[in-house]
Amino acid sequence: MAIYLGGTGDANKIDDYEEGTWTPNPHGYWSGGWRQATYTGNVDGATYTKVGRMVYFKCYVNNVSFTNNASGANARIYGLPFTCADDGYGYVAYIAHTNVFENTNTGSWYIAPGNQHIHATKYGEGSVGNATWGTGNNLYCMISGVYQAS
Repeated sequence: MAIYLGGTGDANKIDDYEEGTWTPNPHGYWSGGWRQATYTGNVDGATYTKVGRMVYFKCYVNNVSFTNNASGANARIYGLPFTCADDGYGYVAYIAHTNVFENTNTGSWYIAPGNQHIHATKYGEGSVGNATWGTGNNLYCMISGVYQAS
């Protein structure tokens, strides 16, 4: 699909446009490695739009309960639709509201260059470190972000 901006000539054509869905896949770090987190819950609105190399994505994960060692483990979500550009810079994804973390009230996500996952970080508590998955039931997290694909 091509989109034209400001005219219909080739110079105005955006020929790399894509929309789709993606599958957020939570992981946690325990027993010396990153492991897939087993959980119950819902994933809603996990969509992306790619225009050129820029990828815009979002999702809402709700009613989550972790059923293995993921509770209290450093948090990541794998499954971004494209690999992040390996240009020496990272990208940030934003959280609209959440209670999915155990050790932070707010938190943020970092997309490392050359990867297809977002790594959870905490902030706002005098410390920048790893955010960890929470315990309990009915956890939720709304995420949106943008990054440059490789």
